[in-house]
Amino acid sequence: MIDLFSEILTYEHKINLFFRQKQLSREEREDLTQEVFCRLYESISRYRGKSSLATWIFSVCRNTLYEYYRKNQYYLDIDIYEPMVKDKTDSIHYQIIVERLPTSLKIIYERKYRLNMTIREISRELAVPEGTVKYRLYEIRKRLRRER
Repeated sequence: MIDLFSEILTYEHKINLFFRQKQLSREEREDLTQEVFCRLYESISRYRGKSSLATWIFSVCRNTLYEYYRKNQYYLDIDIYEPMVKDKTDSIHYQIIVERLPTSLKIIYERKYRLNMTIREISRELAVPEGTVKYRLYEIRKRLRRER
């Protein structure tokens, strides 16, 4: 059991990276990493080895993150990223990038940033769930950031 926990401790950097990819603050990452290690230590006797150690560790990470989100009602506010996109929509560079977007993303981009429609209005007009619209807006912002 001590050997197993020693091996678990080697995952500290990867666990921290897992939380970093979720764009959490340094303090949140440290707290969640510590929480994961506590949970792993408490449940080490239940680890049977049927899955890889990494699979088990990252399932604990995922569950810890979900619980953190639920407790803190931590929802990504999609509107906080809009100024970044709106400020750039008129530049030639961004127009070229938008032209290269797949049609499904281009349609949503036009409605959101050119016509200033709400997510709910876009969802109703296109007959797709609001979650789909939010995800596609996320994809658009991700592509725009990558092309900067």
